[in-house]
Amino acid sequence: MRFSGLDGMGALATEVQQRIRPELQIDSSEQPVHLVRVSRDFSEGDPIPEATWMVAFGWHMHPIYRIKYGLPYHPNIRPLYVSFHVNRPAALDEATIAHLKANGPIGCRDWTTVDLLLSAGVDAFFTGCLTTTVNAAFPDLDAVERLPERSTVVIDLPDGAEKSINGPTTLLSHAEESYRDLDLTAGTRAALELLDRYQREFDGVYTSRLHSYLPATSLGLTARFEPKKFGDVRFDGLLGMHPGAPEFVAMQEGIRELLRSSFELILSGADEETVRSDWRARTAERVREAKARLAQPLGLPAPSFDVAAAVAAVAADTHRYGPHASVDSTTITDVTLSLDANFKRLLPVTVESIVSNASGPVRLWITARGLDESYRQWFHECFPDVPVTFLGCDAVDYGDVLRMIPHITIATMDRLLLPELMPEIDRVTYIDIDTVTEGDVCELAATDLRGAPVAGRPARQAVSGLWRSAGDQLGPAEASELRRTMSARHGFDFWAINCGVLVLDLAQMRKDNFVEEWVPLVGLYGLNDQDLMNAYVGDRRRELEPRWNALPVLEELDGTAKGIVHFAGAGKPWQDRLVPYGEKWTAMAESVERRAGKPPA
Repeated sequence: MRFSGLDGMGALATEVQQRIRPELQIDSSEQPVHLVRVSRDFSEGDPIPEATWMVAFGWHMHPIYRIKYGLPYHPNIRPLYVSFHVNRPAALDEATIAHLKANGPIGCRDWTTVDLLLSAGVDAFFTGCLTTTVNAAFPDLDAVERLPERSTVVIDLPDGAEKSINGPTTLLSHAEESYRDLDLTAGTRAALELLDRYQREFDGVYTSRLHSYLPATSLGLTARFEPKKFGDVRFDGLLGMHPGAPEFVAMQEGIRELLRSSFELILSGADEETVRSDWRARTAERVREAKARLAQPLGLPAPSFDVAAAVAAVAADTHRYGPHASVDSTTITDVTLSLDANFKRLLPVTVESIVSNASGPVRLWITARGLDESYRQWFHECFPDVPVTFLGCDAVDYGDVLRMIPHITIATMDRLLLPELMPEIDRVTYIDIDTVTEGDVCELAATDLRGAPVAGRPARQAVSGLWRSAGDQLGPAEASELRRTMSARHGFDFWAINCGVLVLDLAQMRKDNFVEEWVPLVGLYGLNDQDLMNAYVGDRRRELEPRWNALPVLEELDGTAKGIVHFAGAGKPWQDRLVPYGEKWTAMAESVERRAGKPPA
């Protein structure tokens, strides 16, 4: 190729061309190639000539003014997608998905991106990272004139990390201010100089940076990779690489062969459809393999949670109060709440609001931890006409719940057992303890589920975001399996439901074997109760009107539509803090105290 380009890009490409290993050079007639710069995150603002081909790779990180990502590209760009990474599913709007479908199949840097795109209906396959191929422009280590006294380079790790290294160390950073304002050609030359230094001065690399670890491995150096989170979405398929390892070599050679064939067609003057057709044919088997991998069942060991033992433990600690014998099953509304002793002063306030606004009789089912007989008896005397069953869950252990929200306790997990704890009940309405009910719970409980097992209000988070963030706290194998299986189970993309208020079809959940199949996954993935409910139900749910789960900290409430005020998140009215609509809770608390006094300590 004979290169030209503005801002010194032609000269730079010629320099790199002269560095290429002889065995990777391709003999051909000379072809003129003009290089243009593309702003990855805002290509539509660049003067791009028509019919410009581009290798599209990497992480499209920065939405312009936090509004729009740099996709789709400028219409004059013809992208070949290799080593593509999606870090934020919000980038995949309808226009971008259509663009990716039109320019696919998409070669992805990591398996998380493969699974995400496949779930969105975009053909995708795994290529690994383009930086594994940098050794094309560098000699083998044994051909380098290396310093006789070398060290291990420690790159962007916390202070003191170098103390774990035996022998001399050198500290470097890839985030130095001097790099910030380099233009494209100067930045590329700086990278070449840095990688030359890797080979010349260092015996190994110890780093938190993916793009130190992979290029160093490509150059033949042993690289110890220690990121903050091994379960990060960026790393699936890229961990555990070593110089010359079969999977690493396959990654390098696979990327080179993909691009070689396409480049040869482009340089021969082939039209776009010829290049695209060839790409689709050569990647078809890879796409088939990726789809087959996505469809595989869960690949982790069987979980150890004993559902039968948990249900038996709760049955042994169940206590009933009130007029159960007179219950009319045709008119009663079953309501369930979950708490432990930390929140026992809230329970009567929540129940007071439910019962006082109900148009019919209510029966309560309360999963509880740490509530003694004196409290249970006081609560019964506070609501003597309400049938109450306390389901003691103190003996139930779900394992390590890594995703437990700081201001929430393990008691919220106990509602996951409801289908088995209440085998004679087919429908129940669950209400969080940090609520005030102003509407008629009987009306809420009668919601037409239309065959769905759950009704809830959509939250402010996309469901794909749950699995991406949940995996951050896991090891790489667990993170990969969680995201893969959730991508396979649920299409892309929809809002998760907030589980503070739910109408549950317990009969359907039993039919779906919910407790046996899903609750044990807590121990495998550390999921919280809201994660697990969304994993089970996906988009197979009915959406409740916002009034049934109104969030005063996040939105202005409609004073004319009576429902349930849910003090979710930070700011609770019982904490003596100024909280929007906190007077609703205060008024109800004062009503209970006037009638029944304070609960026993």
